[in-house]
Amino acid sequence: MATDVEALRAALDSGDVDSALRLYAGPVLPRSTAPGIIDIRDELRVRLRTAVLASCDAAALRRWTACPEGREDAAAWAAYRATVDRDSPLYAQIEAKIRVLDRRLGADATRMQRFGS
Repeated sequence: MATDVEALRAALDSGDVDSALRLYAGPVLPRSTAPGIIDIRDELRVRLRTAVLASCDAAALRRWTACPEGREDAAAWAAYRATVDRDSPLYAQIEAKIRVLDRRLGADATRMQRFGS
């Protein structure tokens, strides 16, 4: 029997970011403190985040920044901004979010978080 974790890993292994985002329902067993579960949870979050950032796909970045793990991800917001036309009202909304994150997380949070989290 295949698990959700296996399906998500398979989507990530094949480079199918859209399916991976659909399959990702949030952190694996979020209340668990078991070391193996923590490792799986962190692995999947990091792999998914990395795949989303590498995709440079506006829809994937929109979905990631809308999920709990991505809401405070300054690098993802900056990548999302790069996919939006500067004249779009969405650009201004994204820029405002980045400024909030920069203020909250410290100056130039987008640069500091680019390879973190």
